[in-house]
Order: sequence, then structure tokens, then C-alpha cells
Amino acid sequence: MKAPFNGNKGSIMILDKIGYISKDSLVYKTSSNRLLQESKASYEENKKTYPIDMEINVAIGEKPRLKLTNKEYIVFSEEDFIVEKGKRVVLSEEKILEQISKLGGDTNFYLSNYKINLEEGAFLPVSIVNKLRRNAVEKLENIIANYNNRKPIDYKEYKDLKTNSFILKIKKQDVKRGLSVKVSTIDQYNQLDINKLDTIYLGFYENLDNIIDELRKE
Repeated sequence: MKAPFNGNKGSIMILDKIGYISKDSLVYKTSSNRLLQESKASYEENKKTYPIDMEINVAIGEKPRLKLTNKEYIVFSEEDFIVEKGKRVVLSEEKILEQISKLGGDTNFYLSNYKINLEEGAFLPVSIVNKLRRNAVEKLENIIANYNNRKPIDYKEYKDLKTNSFILKIKKQDVKRGLSVKVSTIDQYNQLDINKLDTIYLGFYENLDNIIDELRKE
């Protein structure tokens, strides 16, 4: 039987209705508001959060698309909605940033970097922006939760794995160099002398599209 009020150690409580409790029975305290609040505060304080980068594309006449990256993970979210030209109301970068930043207490992520590609005069409902964010975050959470069974990337398998591979073999007609290198960050990549390498393994996603396009021109 649960008492309808709180009692402290050593205090005497008088119950009007004791049910089937026998005289001299032990009474146990089964919950404590103070301990529950302390536990909640401790959980919030020690909750791990991870940085994510977002890039969103909003162009008139196209479907909106969001790319989300977290270290070695990359996911895409695309909505079956065609961006329109705004008649009275248009979407602003500030509004987009406000919505994609809403990661809240229900996720373990925070927005670290962002890029907003917004065509001037474009209109997109805020609800669609929120849906893009929620779907992308959910995909990322599923990938992390199923780390050993990794699968998704999508967005046409990231443009068919950026046209066949992230492993770029530089044209060989010059000299057989036979040198290969793997870089894990864009800073490491920027220190490379491309002309001395035969194969480059890219282990990061920052500015990846531009880097791959640049290397294919070599």
C-alpha cells in the first residue's frame, strides 16, 4: 500500500485505511523524489553527445535534400516535394538553420558545421525541413545502433559511390610511381603532393565532392 504523502526517516505516519496490513509490519520506502531528480540530473550531465555536419540543398523545381555526416558515417534524406518559387513568403537561411539545429534532448547529436545551399526566392514549408532533419538523424542512429551490420547510405548510393569509388587512381600514362596513401582528414589531404602519388584513399567526407572532382581532372 502506497502512502499518499511523503514521510522522513524516524517520523510517525497514521494511515486511515491500512487494508490487509498486519500490526507491527515493516514499511518500505519504494521511491524518492529527491533521488529520482538527482538521477535524472546525473544522466543529463553525463549524456554523451556527438558532432554532426549538415548540408542542405533547396533549389526551385527540385526535391530538397539533406546530407548528414558524423565521422565515418554519411546519410542522405530527400523528400518527395518539389521546391516552389515563393509568391508572398520565401524561405531564409536563418529559418533553415533554426530548424536543422533542433536536435533537442531526444538525440545524442549537436550541429557542428553546416552549409545551406538555398536558391533565392525558393519556398519550402518548415515542416518539410523538419522532416528532412528527423529522417536523416533517424537513419544515422540506426546505422550506429547496427554498426556491425552497416548498410545505408542512399541518395542513389551516393551518386553510385561518386561514380564507382572513393579510391581514386590518378592517370598512369606519365610515370609508374606506385605510391599509395590514405588520408583521414582534409588537413592531411591538403599537405599531399598529388603529382607524386598513384592512389589516394580518402577517409573523410568534408568537401568530398569538390575534392573528388578535382582529382578526376588530374
